[in-house]
Amino acid sequence: MHAFAETYLFMLYHFLRDIWDILRLRYKNPADYRYSPAVYAAVLLLIGLVNAAVTEVPLLGKSPAVVTLAVLLTVLLTVLKYGVLSLVMGLMLSRGESKLPLWGFVLASEALSVPLLVLFYAPALAAAGMFWQIWIFVAQAVGLIRMSGRSGWRVMLGYLVYTVLTILTGSILMMVLAQTGLIDLGALAEQAKVILESPLQTR
Repeated sequence: MHAFAETYLFMLYHFLRDIWDILRLRYKNPADYRYSPAVYAAVLLLIGLVNAAVTEVPLLGKSPAVVTLAVLLTVLLTVLKYGVLSLVMGLMLSRGESKLPLWGFVLASEALSVPLLVLFYAPALAAAGMFWQIWIFVAQAVGLIRMSGRSGWRVMLGYLVYTVLTILTGSILMMVLAQTGLIDLGALAEQAKVILESPLQTR
């Protein structure tokens, strides 16, 4: 148990160091962004909770069950968007037969959105939050350009494809959940639209 804790803390330190480097536009080989499944799960859950707070999910209703369901839906959509972005960019920016391994880099760059949680407690910092979101996008896009060797236009095309696929897959997911009776599609439609049409960090 002690050895597991040490390994996890070391991996977390490694992850935080990578985030700091990405923030400063310092990148490494995409295959070197490797993390444990526990780090992936924890970071995606945290990003999903930040998205839920920033997009004001609690305003959907006063019922704790509705709020809980809305938060779970936001986390699920966050994971979906992360997967689509990593897959699309990995395929579109690859050269040759091998797909560019971007799962780790995308996770680390998306984790830069976590400080946006402060907007939930201090809405007056919205302007600073907007600048932060723009910088996150720039840091991620520049990283994709440098690591892939592709043009900026190719990367922007990747973001366009990602957006379209995210809206399509997210809509299908919502329909499936509605058909199974797990969600009230009418109550969650507007919130889901906000989540789906914004990038992963709600930028």
